[in-house]
Amino acid sequence: PETLSSPKHLEAVWVIADSILLADLLTTALFFTPPKILLKHFSFQYLILQSDFRVIKSGEFNAEIFS
Repeated sequence: PETLSSPKHLEAVWVIADSILLADLLTTALFFTPPKILLKHFSFQYLILQSDFRVIKSGEFNAEIFS
């Protein structure tokens, strides 16, 4: 918020949650907050594609990334 620019360290974030609203909110939050912190408060699965194309995902997130 202070820089008024988009985060540069992530390319994309996907979330599966109990509702569309929660998934949307968590997707945005993961651009700024580590999953470990959010998992203390919410139940969800995630996949994060970093700008160097490394993948961070929860163990339950069943997806493949093709390059």
